[in-house]
Amino acid sequence: MSENADKQSKIFDPSPRRIRKAREDGQVGKSNEVATAATVLISAIAIAMTGEQIMTAFMNTTTTAFTRAPDAAVDFSAVLDVFVTGMISIGWSLVPFACLLMITLVAAHVGQTGLLIAPKALAPDLGRLNAFKKIKDILGPTPALMRTAVAILKIFFVGLVVTVVVLGDLDELRQAASREPAALLVSLGQSVVKLMFAAGIALAVVAVIDFIYQHTRYINNLKMTHEEVKQENKEDEGSPETKSRRKSMYRELTLNKVLEEVPKADVVVTNPTHFAVALRYEQGVDAAPRVVAKGLDALALQIRRVARKNGVPVIENRPLARGLWRKVKVGRLIPLDLYEAVAAVLAHVYRIRQQQGAIR
Repeated sequence: MSENADKQSKIFDPSPRRIRKAREDGQVGKSNEVATAATVLISAIAIAMTGEQIMTAFMNTTTTAFTRAPDAAVDFSAVLDVFVTGMISIGWSLVPFACLLMITLVAAHVGQTGLLIAPKALAPDLGRLNAFKKIKDILGPTPALMRTAVAILKIFFVGLVVTVVVLGDLDELRQAASREPAALLVSLGQSVVKLMFAAGIALAVVAVIDFIYQHTRYINNLKMTHEEVKQENKEDEGSPETKSRRKSMYRELTLNKVLEEVPKADVVVTNPTHFAVALRYEQGVDAAPRVVAKGLDALALQIRRVARKNGVPVIENRPLARGLWRKVKVGRLIPLDLYEAVAAVLAHVYRIRQQQGAIR
């Protein structure tokens, strides 16, 4: 009951982190039927390509055996020599076929899961020795039902295509029975290749169905509850204390960056307590005065303090301070509608500097 409730509460798709962890543990969604279908199809192709070579090696071995049969009656070593030579010849003819099958099996698995190296899956784990869990996984209602369904589909599809191919080749096989042994073997070989191709295609259909089911089951097993999502987000983003500390550091860095620009300003326009906006105008460089720093409340107070400490004039102009705060971002030029007001403030600052004999 609790297990069903747990499954019902898993409504969120697995996160990339959860999928990555499952792969590290060796858990992947794959179908063994894909490898079976690929093996049968590739075997059919390999036999079609190398069947003549294999048959030639077999016929040569058989011919040699019959030719040396009289010697074998006298000398047992002759029998052994014929057998070893024949097996080596046939074995070499099967090497390309065996290599192709090995490559096919590897490709069938890698194609489904990607290149997977999971050391954790190879490490000793006493949990894997839980016989009850293993039996439940194998004989549980859903896995057992699916295995039965796959087996029935395989029998049905393979049986159907084999029947169709055999009935189609039946007349030709009857005629081949009256031919020479070599011609009969060729006909049988062609029929076997047809059967394997047909069976491979039927198995491929079953493999597609099973792969979709296995992948869907894999994703469903990895789905997350609301609590698991919250816990993962908490681990990814950090605890509230960590986030608060990160925000504090960000504010401190931002404050330092803002205050670094204040000594370079020509004037600081204030509200006088709520807003503070630092302006700079470099003739020949800026097309218009630029806002280099601005702050509200506590930050405004810091800007005023830094300005006074560095000899930057602080001018009170409530409407202009509010307008600059609301309309202009830090680093941007002032808009056209504020030109006149800013020009008046800068002119006032320049007059003061001239009077003080401290023109910059």
